[in-house]
Amino acid sequence: MKKPFEVIAIIGKPRDQQAIQTHKELYLWLSSEGYEVFIDDRLSEILDDIPKTQFASLLQLGKKADLAIVVGGDGNMLGAARVLSSSTPK
Repeated sequence: MKKPFEVIAIIGKPRDQQAIQTHKELYLWLSSEGYEVFIDDRLSEILDDIPKTQFASLLQLGKKADLAIVVGGDGNMLGAARVLSSSTPK
């Protein structure tokens, strides 16, 4: 069965350890399920056990990803939506 999404982006600037753990667990689980997963490059220094090739800017994520998962509050979600919507083909 074909998956509805091939490439998934994980976005958000975590402010606490629990959010960082959420990013890691999402990445590991989605990768193990066969998805290509990219992460917001603002997290590259925090998530140092994930390959650097899996990080991309929000603009790049908007072009690559079929689905974005935003970890955080309303501000993270609204900010990501603003940037992602401007980077998708019209």
